[in-house]
Amino acid sequence: MTAETETRPAGSAIWRFLASCKDMTARDRRNSWRAGGWLFLWSVAFVGTTWGGRRELLPEGLAVYVAIAATTVLGVVAVLSYARFIREADELQRKVQLDALSLGFGGGFLAAFTFELLEQTGLIGQVDSGDLFLVMVLIYVLGIVVGARRYA
Repeated sequence: MTAETETRPAGSAIWRFLASCKDMTARDRRNSWRAGGWLFLWSVAFVGTTWGGRRELLPEGLAVYVAIAATTVLGVVAVLSYARFIREADELQRKVQLDALSLGFGGGFLAAFTFELLEQTGLIGQVDSGDLFLVMVLIYVLGIVVGARRYA
């Protein structure tokens, strides 16, 4: 742990996570930023296409298909970029990422079936797929923070 992080509160998982990012190799940091950049571009395109479609700002016809295709292509590039980050990462980064991915996927899987049971029994209304995605992402991020804290 660096001297900078030792001045932070002992229980601060966020500071430990940020410190672990500083300890990444130059290649891991570059690949991480590249994957994050593509993910950011995809999310902007996704939100823009969704917002434009709901507000009927996209002209009907070819423009809608082009917006959806562009969003999908950006998503594929983001996934491939993340896969490259994982493939080229050092063993510790791969371990942290794999643990976080398994928690995120498992949490999303469990949430999907739990929400389905809650819907069928009438305890909650219909769940949007975006809610399940949010559960997966939050558990994944929590897994990254816990993994960075555990191995820091």
